Amino acid sequence: MRALTVLALLTLAACSQPGGAVVTSPPPKASPTASATAPCKLPLWWTVALSPGQGEEIHVGFVTIPGGAATDAGALPPPVQTPNGLPSLVFDAATYTTSGKWVRVARNVMSADEKRFVYWDTDQSGQVMHVVDLASGSDRVIYTGASLYVPIAFLSDAIYLSRAINLRQGSLENLYRLDPSGGLPQLVPGSDRHMYQWAWINVADGAAWGIDYKVEGTTYTYSLLRLDLQTSEVQTWLAETPEDLIWPLGVDGRHRLYAAD
Repeated sequence: MRALTVLALLTLAACSQPGGAVVTSPPPKASPTASATAPCKLPLWWTVALSPGQGEEIHVGFVTIPGGAATDAGALPPPVQTPNGLPSLVFDAATYTTSGKWVRVARNVMSADEKRFVYWDTDQSGQVMHVVDLASGSDRVIYTGASLYVPIAFLSDAIYLSRAINLRQGSLENLYRLDPSGGLPQLVPGSDRHMYQWAWINVADGAAWGIDYKVEGTTYTYSLLRLDLQTSEVQTWLAETPEDLIWPLGVDGRHRLYAAD
């Protein structure tokens, strides 16, 4: 549901000037107010349950803004690389590329140029990280080892990962860089610190975003952290009221961070 939400929010931001409060990273320069002059189509994806034991399909379509008229463009077949179990989660999503094509992978694991995607799997040799070329279908192994890393973002400079402690419980730690051509994950300075169990959630706009918390008695108070990838400085970007967990969704083209609670 979060994946659908962020896709909707960030694409809608591209369609028109959004209302409501947003968190900026960094504060954008002043610019003339823009207003939508024509309708636009908002790409969406959703799951459709099949017969018992048959799993589910990923459907894609569009919603026209304004108006809200929706169309179903049909189901996307799973990629041939789809592994079993938890690694398959990156394929339980869809991305609409700037070239107007649907790809059945989560947006965060697709490269910035939309030509490749990264996924992880497990085999007899251990934990394995793959990079797939969308045009040719070639599948290269770029990491094999005992530690399980989960891809968070595939940017132009590196693939960003978190190390899994207990993935089924959503327990991750730290932030790492991995060269798309292969090698070993390298710890991002400043990321090895006290965090909420999901650790660093998004990497965008020169920063990583994650959640920290503190406990006073039985009360949890969460805060949104920003890690500057150049300076390694960590700032508390937003502190929430007790028991209110805020979740960073993504950064749009105007450097504004979208978050939800």
